Order: sequence, then C-alpha cells, then structure tokens
Amino acid sequence: MGMLRPFYAQEKKEITFPGNNGEAVTFRNNPAEGNRATAQFIVEVSGIDIQVKGEEGPGEFRLELPVKVGSTAAVSRALTKMAYLALAVVNPDLAFSQGLDDVRAYLRDDDAPYRPYGECFRPRASPGAEMSFDVLCSSAGQTGLSATHLMSIIRIHHVEYLIPLFGEMPTFPSIEGVTWFEAPVEAHTSKCAVVFRYESIERIR
Repeated sequence: MGMLRPFYAQEKKEITFPGNNGEAVTFRNNPAEGNRATAQFIVEVSGIDIQVKGEEGPGEFRLELPVKVGSTAAVSRALTKMAYLALAVVNPDLAFSQGLDDVRAYLRDDDAPYRPYGECFRPRASPGAEMSFDVLCSSAGQTGLSATHLMSIIRIHHVEYLIPLFGEMPTFPSIEGVTWFEAPVEAHTSKCAVVFRYESIERIR
C-alpha cells in the first residue's frame, strides 16, 4: 500500500519497480504540456509475460509488482513523531502531560517497546495530506473533563494511518478496512497485485 508515493513527488512523474530476474515495470506520466485531453499514463512492462483481456482495447491486465516494504518499527516511530509534534503545536499542555510519557520515551530511546499502528486505503480520498486527533473524554468531577483516549489520524494521499497515543482502544482493530500492525516486522520485499484498465495497448518486440 502506498507504493506509488514516490511517483507523486517526482517532477518527471516516473517510477520503476525492478524484479530480481531482469523484469521491470515502469509507470510514466506524459502530461502533454498541461493539455489533459492528450495526456497519457503509460505502463511499460519488460521481462514479464502478461495476460491481456482485450488485445486492441479497451481491456485490462494484472501485474504483481515487487515492492520494498519498510520495517513496521521505522514506520511506527516516524508516524508517532509526526503525531506528537503536531499535538505539541495544537495542545502543548496535553503533549507534555504525564499521559504521554511512554510516547516521549518511544521517540527518545531506541530500545523502547514497539508501538502498534493501523493503516488503511481510502480510494476516493483527495490528493494531499491532513491530520486530525480522535479524543475521548470522561468527567473528572470539579476539574471538568479528562482525556481517556487519544489517537492521531494521518492521511497521505490515499493512505490513512491511525496512531494510538494513549488510552485503551479495544475497538481500534475492528475499524473497517484497517490493517493493524501489532508487532514489529523487518523490512522485506513483497508482491503487490495491481489491475490496470486501458483504452489501448501496444506490444513492442
């Protein structure tokens, strides 16, 4: 998920997924000088035998892309740092409270216990990034309200991350469409299946 993030950031709008045996898949965007009517999104495939439905188009084909997946520990630490720094801006009193001692220790100490996070795909999300905080409060007598649950929600393009900061959240794993990374996983290469629909196709021998 999120494998095309570098594609968004590159001026040339091009990204290549190389395989281990010489195969490669390249995504390339030809903007046609800003003319959307003649712009093209091109997928170049080499070293892979693909089955095409619709020889001349329109049609579709399926690819399995080799994707490098970062360690969940590195992702968790980066997301937690983003969430904590944002919280420190909007509510410094809460950010420096005792309830977030574990979060500060996690960002400060390399051997601090791993902190789980969630990830989900939002296909109709608008381009860009946004952040929000989900806060649950309970009555604290004469002192007013006390926060009992705090979770940061960070959306980057079509990928949404959920980062618990404190409190019990038994319903979090059941949120629709969320993959819950409860334990650290080392960096590895995985296969991601993608289906492409096209108007026309050209085979180059």
